[in-house]
Amino acid sequence: MAGTQRSAGTLDDCLNFLRGSTDEQRLVGLLLAAKLVRGDDTKSILEIFDAIGIRFFYRLFQSGRVDPHVLSSGMAQEQPYLQLAVTIIAAFCRVPDLASLDDIISMVPILVQSLAENQEGPIAMDLYECLLEIAAASEKGLVCVQDSRALPVVVHYLCNSPTDVDCIHLAVKLLQILLTKSMTELKVAEHAEDVALAIPALAKQLAVQQNFLKIEVLHFLCNIFASDMLVPVRLALKIAIQNSSWPTDVRIGVEQILCSPMAIEQKHLAMELAEAMAEFCGGIWLLGSVVLDKEGKGKQTERFFMLLVKTVQIETTVILSEIARLQFHSSSTNSDTELLSRKQRILATCFALLENIINVIADGSDETFMMREGIPERAMAALNETICIVLDFLQDAKSNGVTKGDVLLASARLVGRFLADAPAAHRKQFLKLLQYLFSITADGEERPLLAVHFLLPVLCQVTMEVGVCEAMILWNGHKQIIEYIVHVKSPTGRAISGLMIESCDILLNILQQRSRFPDQISASDFVPVFDPLVNWAVNANRAMEIALVSSVCLLVLDLTNEYDLVNTMQVASVNSLSNVFDLIIKNLELCQQSEHLEEPAEEDDLWEISVSVCVGLLGRYPSLMKAIRYSAWLQQLLVNENLSETTIRNITSNQSLCLLLSSLATQSI
Repeated sequence: MAGTQRSAGTLDDCLNFLRGSTDEQRLVGLLLAAKLVRGDDTKSILEIFDAIGIRFFYRLFQSGRVDPHVLSSGMAQEQPYLQLAVTIIAAFCRVPDLASLDDIISMVPILVQSLAENQEGPIAMDLYECLLEIAAASEKGLVCVQDSRALPVVVHYLCNSPTDVDCIHLAVKLLQILLTKSMTELKVAEHAEDVALAIPALAKQLAVQQNFLKIEVLHFLCNIFASDMLVPVRLALKIAIQNSSWPTDVRIGVEQILCSPMAIEQKHLAMELAEAMAEFCGGIWLLGSVVLDKEGKGKQTERFFMLLVKTVQIETTVILSEIARLQFHSSSTNSDTELLSRKQRILATCFALLENIINVIADGSDETFMMREGIPERAMAALNETICIVLDFLQDAKSNGVTKGDVLLASARLVGRFLADAPAAHRKQFLKLLQYLFSITADGEERPLLAVHFLLPVLCQVTMEVGVCEAMILWNGHKQIIEYIVHVKSPTGRAISGLMIESCDILLNILQQRSRFPDQISASDFVPVFDPLVNWAVNANRAMEIALVSSVCLLVLDLTNEYDLVNTMQVASVNSLSNVFDLIIKNLELCQQSEHLEEPAEEDDLWEISVSVCVGLLGRYPSLMKAIRYSAWLQQLLVNENLSETTIRNITSNQSLCLLLSSLATQSI
């Protein structure tokens, strides 16, 4: 009872002094208040705030920062004034109702200025706390802190402070809030270079800290690389990356987290950061060092790489099992849906890392060759086991009749990427699943175009086998390739060159086996690709594309004759077939011109296919024969001479082309 009375008496004394008529009385009241506000007695803090207000604090700040004689000459020490003022304001700011008041928010500029002048010690910690609480208490407070000079002040502090000072974690928190809540794109762009300057310092913290600050920095760096809003920061960072060791510091920090007994959620965040760094710096970042010697040089290049390979393998196995259980083998609840969403996000990180690992091994760069003997083989063995798990997951989905979902599409993509470099691996299981893979659609996708897209590289290789071609034709796989060609476009509406080449290679492989299954395919299946392929080849205007498309079109024409193609199959327009003929003539011209090259052209095989097929078509396609005979190309070569054997030998030494021209000479037009 006596203690309570003393406390009440102390508060009453404090309030009486704060309401005093002189500055000396108010200062005594503040000294008493500084002792009372250290707890969580919100009622007392509110009474103190009501008693003193804000105006007197401005005078204290000015006295502490500028002239110690503004108040009484007997109190000439400036730091105690500032410390006292900041201590009380920090206590006010811990009460959200006070921190959101206009009077408190109006102090942000002077708080930031004081922080710029006092970046260490208790004063700095209280100033950081003030700004954090004001920013968190209201939208208006947050905007005010963002509009102040707080961000460059914090960045300067992070860049120039040792790694073991007390205020670092508060600075990181404030920077996180400033960048993640309500900052406009214009503001981000304005401060992008400042924030980029802080990244090396934060990366060093990630590498050296072994406390909660490590996790704070981990969250911050993950946000820097994940947020669409922070693209300007990443662009600014990209400029400075070559002259900095910060990617190595990030790698060291990630490795420490993956090897530590931290919670699995933190390890998943570390994996997200590793994936972001691989995307930002290139997959070769995965092969960098994680141990620095006394001279600052890296050692043990493969340790981090193999740690990541094994970690991703384990996590992929566990997460796919959990997703299969939730998606295929249990009744769905709201909690299950939320859990499934979290698992899918983690799996996306694992798959992205696996693709980067595959790319690094397949790339064959100098860094890859520098790995110790056996490391690439160990990594490939782990990848092989992981792909086997993914194929089992897809088989489970197939057995349960599930064909739609982003996880299924991502799984198909990963399988396609791995098998593109190791087509012999899992051959039997892959071919067994191929028809199912062609049926997978992403959430919101109407046609399974993306699944076809991701499988193109491996299909280019496996369709070299007759059995695979025949199997695809039986379940109309070739029609899905055709549909893909018809619909796939870049954001600009143009055909994507690499994808079109792969698609044409697949069709070429299938069409070259046409004699083995004449009743299963017809020209009408392939006619829809004429326009998109010809347009793509014409726009590219390169020998490879022209030779490739000409070969595909000629093999399609070889499935029928001109009469049936025009009348029975109803080609969309006469121009469609006319454009095909024009491209074929352009291809013949390029073939003939290539004889003057010193080195064999890479299109030689395609020219051999296209010219030899063209010879057999002349009798069935009178319009094609006429188009070639009277083409500007051939007329220019003849120079008013007849198409005789002597003339043909002067035009070309290519046997197939000679045969073609001889056929033109002997057949009536």
